[in-house]
Amino acid sequence: MRVLALLAALLPGAALAHGAGRLEPIRPGALAVGPSGVLYVADTAGNRVLARRPDGSFRVVATGLRSPAGMAVAADGTLYVADEGHDRVVGIARSGSIRTIARLASPAAIALRRERVYVAAVGANEVVRVAKGGALVRIAGTGNVGPAGVYGIGRPATKASADGPNGIAFDRAGNLFVAGSNTKTLLMVASDGTMRLPAGTDGFYPRGNGGLVSTADGRVLAMNGEEIVRISARRAGTLVDLGARRPGGIDGFQPNGIAVGPGGAIYTDTYAGNGFTTVSAIVELTPSGRIRVLWRR
Repeated sequence: MRVLALLAALLPGAALAHGAGRLEPIRPGALAVGPSGVLYVADTAGNRVLARRPDGSFRVVATGLRSPAGMAVAADGTLYVADEGHDRVVGIARSGSIRTIARLASPAAIALRRERVYVAAVGANEVVRVAKGGALVRIAGTGNVGPAGVYGIGRPATKASADGPNGIAFDRAGNLFVAGSNTKTLLMVASDGTMRLPAGTDGFYPRGNGGLVSTADGRVLAMNGEEIVRISARRAGTLVDLGARRPGGIDGFQPNGIAVGPGGAIYTDTYAGNGFTTVSAIVELTPSGRIRVLWRR
């Protein structure tokens, strides 16, 4: 017991399952996969980021965060995390060192394009690019100035609503898809900089911080209710209905985080107490369509 107490003191927010001394997420949220296939888990309630080892156990990557949200991993292995509760974005080097790269209100999601860092800030109501020295270049949104709801469609994205963005992802053409959390609207900043509404996305209900992700071949995937969908400028199509498939026999599997591995596998999670399920779990969807439960509690 003294050892467990010491671990809890050294690792703030650490969860040791059922007194067994096994480290695992308290509430899994956003996910990310590194170039080597390491799966990172934003443990929202634990205020930390964990990494899943090949044997299924977890290790601590970073503590001292507050409600960590969306994440992305650069080619050099740097893990970028939206530290939402601390109003900052941090970069975690492979050595484990942590540095603040930008400060803005309630960052919720991160995307990388050509090694540049883009951030969806739900609190600031804008999407920005992080420039040298932490300077922020607005890509979409008007901040918290202007009317409520979605407006400015067809106008430059910096003169249009970003709708409380909490998910962003680029497609191969350079279009930036934005999940608006205020009115549950999917937006798109076209490659020419104008704000658009993608076709075929009526009724789209984005879920989770960091709920959009780009694949290696430039497709964009999203969580929509109980489904994982593929979206483009012209349509949205269901890849898998987790409610119907019931991975691991789990009812009410509402995805809360999403990531894509270098081999094309899709990772998603759910958590107990979300109003739909009593189980927390992380699952893998292989390119062949098989669903494998990686962890559950």
